Parts: sequence; structure tokens; C-alpha cells
Amino acid sequence: MILHRTALTITLAMGLAGIIAPARGQTPAPPGRPLDVLPGVKADGTTDDTAAIQKALDTVAKQGGSVHLPAGKYRVAGSLKIPVGVGLVGANRAPLAIEPLIGTVILATGGRDKENAPALFEMGDSSTVQG
Repeated sequence: MILHRTALTITLAMGLAGIIAPARGQTPAPPGRPLDVLPGVKADGTTDDTAAIQKALDTVAKQGGSVHLPAGKYRVAGSLKIPVGVGLVGANRAPLAIEPLIGTVILATGGRDKENAPALFEMGDSSTVQG
């Protein structure tokens, strides 16, 4: 899937308050090219896309850059580690409170009702989740 390279926003199925934790001891990579193709990602809201998104993030981490998530519903049943110098970028310019949900939606199910579960996003230095 090909995406625009403009900065975009992720509309999350749940608020970001309390679900972002820092990752430490990582070395930044030089800026690289955005990854627009995500093999194995279904974005159907049912299939767990955690491993496929993490693989894309780890691939981009070798050179730095960003992973672009096209419009769709991404079920994340675990935690995503955003490496140093990497961005996770969705397809909305601003949050949308409409039905049906459109744009990039992360359906975060990992750690539900478990206060000590890993954060949805574990952030490396100079990393970003736009949204």
C-alpha cells in the first residue's frame, strides 16, 4: 500500500493518557526513508496486527524514518516498541469523532484490565506516534 509522506495523525480507539512508556539505552539511527508497505498487516479490526507492525518498526529502525499506517482498523493485542528515531504515522490529520470510524484506528486490546501490563507504546528516544 502506498501512502502520502505528509505528517498524519492516528485516531486511537482509546486515549493516550497512561499508555505511553519510555524505552531506554537505545542509540538513534540516521533518518531514513518512510516504510509505506506493511507485509502481513490486515487492518481488518479482527486480525492481531501487533507482530506485523512491530516487524515494520524494527525494519525502519535500521536506518531511521517512519512507518506509515494507511486508513484501516489495526488490532494491537500487545505492546509496540517504537525504536529510537522511528515514527509511527497514521492517515488522519485530526481526530474524528464520527461513525463509522474512518482513517487509521488502533484497537488496543493488550493489557486490558491489567494495570501492570506493558504500555501500548514503549517509546525510544526521538521516536514519535503522530496522533
